[in-house]
Amino acid sequence: MISKNIILFFCVVSFVQKCISDSKVEISTEDCISDSKEKIAIEDINEGQHEEVTDEWEKKFNKYDSNGDGLIFPNELQELLFHEFNGFITLNHASRCIALTNLNGSNQIGLDHFKHMKPIIAVLSRRDISEDSGKVNDEVVGEGTVLKEDLPKEISEDNGKVVCKESISEDRFVERIWNNFNNKVFDKSTEIDELFYLMGHNEDDPIESKKLKEIEEMLEASEKLNNMYKGFCMFDKDKNSKLTAEELVELIKYAPFQEATVENSQKSINNFDTNNDGVLDFSEFVFLMLNPDDGDTEFIKLFGKARITREQINDYLKLYGIQLTEEELEQMDPSNQNSISRRDVEKYVNSR
Repeated sequence: MISKNIILFFCVVSFVQKCISDSKVEISTEDCISDSKEKIAIEDINEGQHEEVTDEWEKKFNKYDSNGDGLIFPNELQELLFHEFNGFITLNHASRCIALTNLNGSNQIGLDHFKHMKPIIAVLSRRDISEDSGKVNDEVVGEGTVLKEDLPKEISEDNGKVVCKESISEDRFVERIWNNFNNKVFDKSTEIDELFYLMGHNEDDPIESKKLKEIEEMLEASEKLNNMYKGFCMFDKDKNSKLTAEELVELIKYAPFQEATVENSQKSINNFDTNNDGVLDFSEFVFLMLNPDDGDTEFIKLFGKARITREQINDYLKLYGIQLTEEELEQMDPSNQNSISRRDVEKYVNSR
């Protein structure tokens, strides 16, 4: 389980450059997502812009508003995210997202609140997919060929050649997913059944490796969102699901370029406050935490160079009463080169 110190350190690194900006932050087209099945991009996270994109979001929302009352429940939100944005959250976490968005105690959200969730959906939809990821390994089955024993094989014919595609049984799928994502995405193993339902999976059919890879990427994105939620909760001292200037100043104090005052904290909030209510809700906090493509710049601004030693990390955090354990530092520096980059930190956070 990832420690509070690691989450706090990750928040600091992600926040430093953005908190010193004097202007409202906007996400450029390079930061947009276009991972929905119909390739509909989020052109801008700020409210009230890009009418065509807004129309597409309304169409998708209405598609899952089963009774046409302008509201969707957690199960409808879960289906919408899975089928339209290739993202997954459990029903429990869908309920949490709704509660963190509407802030009125209801377990439903309307279209305006759904559009306000764009940063959350951006995290759930993003993937780091390599050119070869998800490819199915084919091999010719001939006399004397030894097949891998850890995966069952689906046999078929291709232009007269007998080939096999790697797949995994339902039991092995559940075991693998649970081992990798319990207490990170799933609170209980029965929640994996929600995945099967969304996939339209027949329990007698194996899961192909390409689908397994796709699902694991969804769950990694969901885990990243959960880590952001843990960071949000660390600063939400009064547990009202909003961050005030007084609460966010606890994060600003780690940024060496700005005096940790309530006034400066409010300026930072205003840069990410998309609904202009003077505080940060969870979706706006996620907006703040979304990392630009040149995120290494933030790390360099904080430490003066792109790579630092384990000692330098702890020397900096010692100023604020935080120390990472040797085990935590070793996991961030698996090559034992005593050289840690921002990407090493992010990779460690997202792997927990």
